[in-house]
This record gives sequence, C-alpha cells and structure tokens, in this order.
Amino acid sequence: EAAQIVKDTHGGDAQHPGFLTNKALLDKLGMWEWVTQVLLFLFSNVGAILSTVVFLVLLSLPDIFDSDPAKQNALALLVFVSLLWATEALP
Repeated sequence: EAAQIVKDTHGGDAQHPGFLTNKALLDKLGMWEWVTQVLLFLFSNVGAILSTVVFLVLLSLPDIFDSDPAKQNALALLVFVSLLWATEALP
C-alpha cells in the first residue's frame, strides 16, 4: 500500500518508487498529448517529409546538368512526385 501511495504522488512504480517514467513526467508537464500528436503526425507523413527533403536536396545540388536549371528542376520534380506516389503520401 505504501508503494501505491508513492506511485500516486511521485509517478514511479512499485519497483522504483519516486522515479518518474517518461509518460508520468510528460503528464506532469502537460506535454504527453502534444508529444503523441507530433509523433503520430511524423510517422503518418514520413513519405511526404522524405519526398520533400529529397526534392530540396536535388534542387540545391550545384550544376548536375551542365548548368541547365530546367533539366535539374524537371528531375527534381519527377523524383518528388514519384516518391509521393510510391510512398502513398498522396493517393
């Protein structure tokens, strides 16, 4: 019963009374909902994030087509939409 009281007041458990678990600490800070929402967003949109990063990297590469920006832009756009399609970020 004493361990239950410690658990209720400090957020620990019976084996480690007084130690806060990650969830208990985030609950005390009022951030658990925020953290779960951010992680859910990131994991559900990993294809879109990855595609955007690859797109920006391809656009920023210096002169991969003999300084013809139209070819570089076309390649970056082709890879971008292909990744969006392949990861099903856009149906």
